[in-house]
Amino acid sequence: MMFGLHDAIWFAVAVSLLASLAQAGDGNVVALEAPRMVRLMCNQAHDRDSCVASLAAHPLAATSGPRDLASIGIQTALGGVGSFYTYATSLRSGASGRGKESALTACEFVLQDSQDYLKQALARLATLNPLKFKQQIEDTLTWMSSALTNHITCLDGFSEVGGGLRDSILTRSMSVTTLIANSVSLVGSISSFGVASLDNVDSHNRRLLQSELSDSLVYELGNDDFPKWMRPADRKLMQAGGDRTRLTIVNAIVAKDGSGKYKSIQAAIGAAPKNSSKKWVIHVKAGVWSEYVEVPKSAKNMVIMGDGIGDTIVTGSRSVVGSNLTTFATATFYVIAPNFLGLDFTVRNTAGPWNHQAVALKVQGDKTAFWRCSFEAYQDTMYAHSNRQFYKDCTISGKVDYIFGNAAAVFQTCTLLGRVPMPGQQNTFTAQGRTTNSQNTGFSFHKCIVDAAPELKSLKNQVVSSYFGRPWKEFSRTVFLTCSVGSVISAEGWLPWDGTFALKTLVYGEYKNIGAGSDTSRRVKWSTQIQDVRVANKFTVNSFITGETWLPQTTIIYNPQL
Repeated sequence: MMFGLHDAIWFAVAVSLLASLAQAGDGNVVALEAPRMVRLMCNQAHDRDSCVASLAAHPLAATSGPRDLASIGIQTALGGVGSFYTYATSLRSGASGRGKESALTACEFVLQDSQDYLKQALARLATLNPLKFKQQIEDTLTWMSSALTNHITCLDGFSEVGGGLRDSILTRSMSVTTLIANSVSLVGSISSFGVASLDNVDSHNRRLLQSELSDSLVYELGNDDFPKWMRPADRKLMQAGGDRTRLTIVNAIVAKDGSGKYKSIQAAIGAAPKNSSKKWVIHVKAGVWSEYVEVPKSAKNMVIMGDGIGDTIVTGSRSVVGSNLTTFATATFYVIAPNFLGLDFTVRNTAGPWNHQAVALKVQGDKTAFWRCSFEAYQDTMYAHSNRQFYKDCTISGKVDYIFGNAAAVFQTCTLLGRVPMPGQQNTFTAQGRTTNSQNTGFSFHKCIVDAAPELKSLKNQVVSSYFGRPWKEFSRTVFLTCSVGSVISAEGWLPWDGTFALKTLVYGEYKNIGAGSDTSRRVKWSTQIQDVRVANKFTVNSFITGETWLPQTTIIYNPQL
C-alpha cells in the first residue's frame, strides 16, 4: 500500500495529534467520530485514544482494512524512530561523563535495528498469504516486539547514567514509545481478525510471497527429519558430543596449538561469508579464550561449537562499575545474527559480585539456540534481549536478576543455580522485561532444575532468600512448567520490584513443579498456579516460539509440548 505522506511528515502530524489529545484529556469524542474499523483495531492498543486519533486522521483511514491500518501505524512509528535516531546522534558531541558515550552508542545501534525490524514488518504485511497467515503474523509480531524492546533499551541506558541528558532523552521519546507500542497491538489485532483481514490480497502479492518463502528456506530436512546440510555421521557426533575432529562439516577451526587456521574466535567469525544462506560451522577447540566475541548481524546461519562445558571457555570481565559502560555493553559473548546455533562451551563474566551488572551472554538474534552450554556470572548473567530464543541442557548461574531481558525464550531441561550474593542482597533468578500486553515475549522454563550452586549450599553464616523472579517491566511474564524446584526458593516464590509496581499486570505462573521448593501454599497472591494444561501448553516450544518452524533444522533433540 502506498501512502500519500512521507514517513517523517506523517510522524510530525501524528505527534501533533498526540500532544493535542493529551492537552484535551479526553479521547472519547475522537473515538466516536473515527471509522468503525479504526476503533475495532485500536481496542487492545497500549494507548487506545492516541491509537484512534493517529489512525483516524490519516487520509486513507476511512477506506482501509485491518492490514492497511496496521501498516499506517507501523509507517508512522518508523518515521518516529527515524526522527528520534537523528536526535540521538545529534547529542554525541556533548556526550561526556559517566556512561554517556556508552549509552549513546547502544542507543544508535538499537534504533537502527528497530528501523530494520519495522521495515521487515511492513514488507511481511504487504505479502501476507492465507496459507502461511499464522506463521507470518507471528514473525511480524516478533519483529514489532523487538522494535519496541530496542527502543526501551535505548531509554534504559540513559536511565543508568542519569542527569540532564537522561531527562531530555526520556521527554523526547514519549510519543515514539506510544507509536511503537500501539503498532505492536495493531499487528495483534490483525491476528484476531484472521484471514478475513486479507480481503484484498492480489495474485501478484501471492506470487511475491511464494518466491520470498522459497528463497528464505535456509536448509531443508531429509527423509529422516534431520537437516540435509548435516551428514548422518556428523549428526550422531554432534548429538552425542563426540570428537569434533571427526566432523566433516566444519568450515573453520580455532585452536591455540596451531592445529587450526585461526588463533581467536573473533577472527574466525570475521572471515566467515556475509549474509550466508548456508550454515557456517566454526569449531573452537578446548582452552580458555580471553576475548569478547560478537556475532554480527551479517553472520547469519553461523554455528559455533566447542569441546564441552568447562573445556572450551570464553571469558571476559566487563562490568558497569568503574568502566563508564552501561549494562548493554558488558557482555562477554554477544549474538546479533539470526539463526545462530551454539553448543558445547562455557561463557563467563568474571567481574565478580561486587561489580554489579556484568553480562556473560547477550542475545538479540532471532531463532537463536544454545545446546549444552553454560553461562556463569553474578548479576545479569544472561541478557535474553529480544526475538525468539531456545536453550536446551544449559546451566545458568548467578545471583541478582541473572536471566533478564525481553525475548520470547524457552529454557528446556536447563539447570539454574543461585550463587552467593553480596551481604544484604537477595537472589532473583529472573527479571523479565515485557512492556506491553501485546508483545509476544516472556520466559518459559520447562522441565528445568532450580537449585543452589555448591557454594550457596555450603554457606554457614549467611541466610540468603532466593526467588523465581521479579518484574523488571510492567507486563513481565515468566512461567515454570514441570520443573524440579529445590529448597533454595523461598516460600513466597516471587519478589516485588518496587512496592506495587506491575503486580496487577504481570504474568507469573507455575505448573506441576516438584521438589522441596515447589510448595505453593504460601506463594504471593499476585502469582498464578496454572491448573489448565491448555494454558500451560501456550508456553511450550511450538506454541510460544514457533519452534516447529526452525528448531528441527538445528539438530537439537527437544520436546515440542509439555
